[in-house]
Amino acid sequence: MKIPKTLKIGAHKFKVLQKTELEVVNGDLGSCQISTCRIWLNTTAGIAISQREQSFFHEIVEAINGLYNMKLEHQNIETLAEAMYQVLNDNGMLK
Repeated sequence: MKIPKTLKIGAHKFKVLQKTELEVVNGDLGSCQISTCRIWLNTTAGIAISQREQSFFHEIVEAINGLYNMKLEHQNIETLAEAMYQVLNDNGMLK
C-alpha cells in the first residue's frame, strides 16, 4: 500500500508525515492532530508494514471522528480501522 503525503478528509487537506520513533510522541504508532491537519506515522525499523498500514487507517478514522464530531470511543475507532484494513488488504484492494 502506498501511503500518500497528503490526504483530503472532508474539506481539509491533511499532511501525512512519516517519522522515526524519536520524532513521534510517546512511541505511538501514529497520531492525528486535527487543528493542524497532520497525521504522523511511526516508521521506526522493526514495525511491521501491516502495523504501519493499519495505523494509517486508524488515524484516518480518528480524523473523521474529530471533524464530524462522531464521539466514537477509542476502542471503536481501533476496531473499525482494523476491520477496514483487513477487508481491503485481504481482498487485494490495497495494492
